[in-house]
Amino acid sequence: MHRKTLIGLLTLAGLLILAVSLTKLSKQPGGDVNQLLVPGLEAQLNDLARVRVIGAGNQAIATLSRAETAWELAEKSGYRADIGRIRGNLIALARARIIEQKTANPEYFDRLGVESVAGESASGVLIELDDLAEPVRIIIGDTGVGGDYAYVREAGENQSWLVSGAFDLPSESLDWLDREMLDIPTARIRAVTITHPDGEVLRIEKAAATDPNFVVPGIPDGRKLRYASVANAIAGVLARLRLEDVQASSSLEAAEVTPTTIVFETFNGLLIDVSAYSLVDENWIQVAARLDEPPAPIASVDTDGAPDLSAPEAAPIGDEVERLNARLGGWAYTVASYKTEQLLKRIDDLLAPEDDELPLPGQSE
Repeated sequence: MHRKTLIGLLTLAGLLILAVSLTKLSKQPGGDVNQLLVPGLEAQLNDLARVRVIGAGNQAIATLSRAETAWELAEKSGYRADIGRIRGNLIALARARIIEQKTANPEYFDRLGVESVAGESASGVLIELDDLAEPVRIIIGDTGVGGDYAYVREAGENQSWLVSGAFDLPSESLDWLDREMLDIPTARIRAVTITHPDGEVLRIEKAAATDPNFVVPGIPDGRKLRYASVANAIAGVLARLRLEDVQASSSLEAAEVTPTTIVFETFNGLLIDVSAYSLVDENWIQVAARLDEPPAPIASVDTDGAPDLSAPEAAPIGDEVERLNARLGGWAYTVASYKTEQLLKRIDDLLAPEDDELPLPGQSE
């Protein structure tokens, strides 16, 4: 064989090997350094209706579905999911760019957190977007690489990558919930009435919104409040109220427990009814909104100078009632224990010890 012929054959063989390698690489997500990990994904995000996040042992962490007004989490009976977290992760995935090609050896996948999530000790999570024209199945591994980077691997492929992207992928279903319930600041509260199953009633109230502290009617003779502002914490329960867990309210029907009922009254006619169920392991609450007696219309002046009584003050409150019930109705919640403790207060909890129980000077209580 002539030398030129041999060189030509070797060159051709090298080109074929390179072509095969490039073809294989192009089948990986992104295909090359500085290319998008999932080309074309961002343009499809508005059409996406389902996302699955799967963790170790192939256990579903979050099955997320787009509903008419919100995203829902199947693992919590279809309760509202955290749209901010969903959006952030999808955009991070759609804009992720390949920084560096990493190992293709499965023996080293666990070092990057991109091993198969079928394993019980898998540290990464699998994101599945299966309602697209080209389904996406990406394992997101270690995100603590430094900066906004993560190790990733397409499920079913051996090539792993270092990519750009700020991912926030909790491994607990609860962390995918929209935890915000309602936020009614203490300044709006006029009174709170707590009625216990045994009939004991505790009421706190204010005459005006500018009063610094709530008063407690019905204090027994010879007793006094522990301190002047002791009742204020009860009125503050609804401020920045967040759930810790949620379930369908129908699940409480079998509990056969009489709830403590709490009514929060605002200065502008909004009432918030809370039912607190004290179960063996934890306390659950249900929340509903309603209107107090409609306040008198506020007179304004129309164009001809005559009073206009057509617009009642209660109209915006009615909107608030509708919005709150749409959000909270049909659900039972657990909230922070320090909030629940305030909902279950009795009058004796607010009072200083009786005189014969007070400590002597120099003694601690």
